[in-house]
Amino acid sequence: MKFLPLILTLFLLAFFATPVYPADENQSADPFTRFGNYTEGSDLSIYHGAWDEVLTTTVVIIPPSTRKMSGVANKPKTGTKIPRGSNSPARFESNRVVFHLLGEEHLERVTKYRQELENLPNEYPLDKFDKNEQLAYWLNLHNAVVFEQLAQRYPFSNLKKLRKSGKNLPSLWDQKLVTVEGVAMSLNDIQNNILIRHWQTPMVLYGLYQGAIGGPSLSNRAFTGQNVHGILRRKADEFINSNRGFRGNRVSLLYEWGKAAFPDWEDDLARHLISFSKTEGQTGLTNSDAFTTGLYDWNIADILGGTLSAGPKDDTAVNLLNLSHPGISGSGDLTRGQNILNQLYNSNMIARSGYTQHTMDLMREVARKWEEMPKREGIVYSEECGTGPCPEGGPDIEPEPEHEASGLKGEGKE
Repeated sequence: MKFLPLILTLFLLAFFATPVYPADENQSADPFTRFGNYTEGSDLSIYHGAWDEVLTTTVVIIPPSTRKMSGVANKPKTGTKIPRGSNSPARFESNRVVFHLLGEEHLERVTKYRQELENLPNEYPLDKFDKNEQLAYWLNLHNAVVFEQLAQRYPFSNLKKLRKSGKNLPSLWDQKLVTVEGVAMSLNDIQNNILIRHWQTPMVLYGLYQGAIGGPSLSNRAFTGQNVHGILRRKADEFINSNRGFRGNRVSLLYEWGKAAFPDWEDDLARHLISFSKTEGQTGLTNSDAFTTGLYDWNIADILGGTLSAGPKDDTAVNLLNLSHPGISGSGDLTRGQNILNQLYNSNMIARSGYTQHTMDLMREVARKWEEMPKREGIVYSEECGTGPCPEGGPDIEPEPEHEASGLKGEGKE
């Protein structure tokens, strides 16, 4: 895998724009109040090229859920010790990260990107950026931290323990893992004290990578000020209309963790889910008083089910999985994606590579989903365009700047 160094490019056409400071009597006492300040109309932007490169080379796109129950996992052959994997109804949903293919040099790239995001406000305070650029900044920082922490711990199969606090150690989501503008903060601080508090919309929840199958999918593209709202809408649509969002009147733990985004819990959550839910999935949503939480698949959203005991030993199989899948390349070509996965599943590479039953089931199901999706001319699937023709000019992707440097550089924005 090839990773580019972090490039943060600033376009300085609005240098003299006036920051907006929301009124708050507790600004001095509450360190998170400052992150509600922004510069309306600013043309400053952050180019997240390094993170985009990481995501496009490590995230495998899983096609949208059909909301069909996955059934019981296939049993391994008699006499084998290959684990059979999860029986969760959502086990064939959610994009996957190829953690098993990451080396130390790849993790160093993620760490460097995360560190440079932390250091960015030391030179260019966040209040000089508009709200969209800041939203993309916080989502990317949050997701890079989660990615880094999980990659450091891999292999493991279940994230439930990481969400629980011990006697002497807070949960991973409550640990102060990053410092921005002198404020030490946790993942929960980013979610609740910054994103939900200052954007006041549940849409931010769908951009927060959690590492588990039960959470929102990790996008295969970095958020930017241009694409952030479009990707969030598509992520919300995919999540709510899957087996992970709600089933009957039981809703995802995502909504319990992000409860601050729903001031009137029952009514606000019901309206939110109904606004995205397909008609056939709305049974139970009207009885909002009966909502219960707890719906969640804690299994890690990877390829091998959290184990390195069995995996691709054949270079050809690794290359097919790592480089040729449409979710990694970003091409989104349905026929190509379906053919590659079928080739990998049906060939004798599977037997030589020692894939687990879980992985073989996943590849077979993904290939089936690609096969069932429409193949009309001009129809593509990508993180930017969803299912359908891309808008004229393509998806909202920032072009690479002409001048590259590790750090910051000012260029005019056309």
